Amino acid sequence: MIVSTVKKLVARMPDAWVRRNARQLGSGPREAGPMPASKRGGQRSGTAGPKGRTKAQPYNEAKQRGVEGRSKMNKEHLRRAVDAKK
Repeated sequence: MIVSTVKKLVARMPDAWVRRNARQLGSGPREAGPMPASKRGGQRSGTAGPKGRTKAQPYNEAKQRGVEGRSKMNKEHLRRAVDAKK
């Protein structure tokens, strides 16, 4: 019953609105949004910079190991400090 009501409403709407809001209406394939770095394990694509772990990952490891001055370090310095503490 709900599906038929939605179909009737969609039939009355302008095509541009339907295309723009099709995802919210539940029709058509869902497009995957950007995946956060924590889920993709630091893998990056389409960037010119170095690939690999995000800054947060070595920062958290440095925090666990008690590295001082970690908040002022960049990703590379954090990586070196963590490697030195191992």
